Amino acid sequence: MTEQVSKESIQKSTARLKDHFAQRVTNRARQVIECWHRINTDHWTKQWLEEFNRANEKLLKYAKRFDQEKHAQIAEQIADILQNFDSNSIPNSDTIRKLNNLISTLSYTALRKGDSNAKPTSIPSTKPVYIGLNHPSLAGKLLKQMDYFGIRAKAFFAPRDFLNAYHARHPAVIVMDVDFGRQRHAGIDLIKKIQAERDSPFPVLFYSHDIDDIRTRLEATRAFGCEFYTRGLEIGHIIDRIEQLTRVVVQDPYRVLIVDDSKAQAYFTQNTLNKAGIITEVITKPLEVLDALEKFDADLMILDMYMPECNGMELAKVIRQQEKYVSIPIIYLSAEADVDKQLIAMSEGGMTF
Repeated sequence: MTEQVSKESIQKSTARLKDHFAQRVTNRARQVIECWHRINTDHWTKQWLEEFNRANEKLLKYAKRFDQEKHAQIAEQIADILQNFDSNSIPNSDTIRKLNNLISTLSYTALRKGDSNAKPTSIPSTKPVYIGLNHPSLAGKLLKQMDYFGIRAKAFFAPRDFLNAYHARHPAVIVMDVDFGRQRHAGIDLIKKIQAERDSPFPVLFYSHDIDDIRTRLEATRAFGCEFYTRGLEIGHIIDRIEQLTRVVVQDPYRVLIVDDSKAQAYFTQNTLNKAGIITEVITKPLEVLDALEKFDADLMILDMYMPECNGMELAKVIRQQEKYVSIPIIYLSAEADVDKQLIAMSEGGMTF
């Protein structure tokens, strides 16, 4: 009975983690959609085709990794079409029609509404996004994409108009040109003044068409900038970041315990998971694992395979001997390439390598 409960708990935890990471596929899908819109707007060229193809390859890779079957099927169909015509020529109308249909289908999968049986993990903010850019065409594209994904936004092209709107109603997120109003660092200075009046800062995404130096980035950071984008801007990245910032999380974030004697590797893993919104705890002394588990309510553990005081398999055995930890998923993180050793390790309590 305990073993059955353990398997069910592991399956639920695994499914929950897969759902979490599968959201990363959405950003890849949006990049494919954005590339296709560029092709239709700026004419079909070999350069755009190559970028479109690269974006689709990344989508396929992520979709397969995170078991997103619908995304993978669409990406495979797009890949098949792209292989069947000369990159130096414009595809015929039938090919374009097929690609249009696939992109249209892909658009529905990129709305982040989740599976029908999944519990909602966030709710949208009711406040708008304010955009202060010197480039109307870029602002227009951003507004169009935001509207497509259900994000309310307003664009401004003069500091006075921006401030009037700000004093009338505060935004959820600000997208700001560092030289808003076409004065050097005027956008950064404007945001600094606004942030100084607040107890908690607004999330701000800064954009610079011409300037990309360390001093400008430093000033943007001092104005509580969350991101700094430059020319060659991918709107899909901005949309994804804005959506993260404009949604209120109603589900507790995942918690992962990392056990690795290498501080460099442990903190690299921690940093990667933190960026995905996961709470982590690191211990570099494996014999402290039980104390760490007692203090840190982990949803999953990542174990280094080879450590000086004990190896990962031994540690997994010790953990599994504790009834309250029998269902916690364990993943081995190692460069071990021997499949037989990997299988033995997994038989000793680990889920996968």
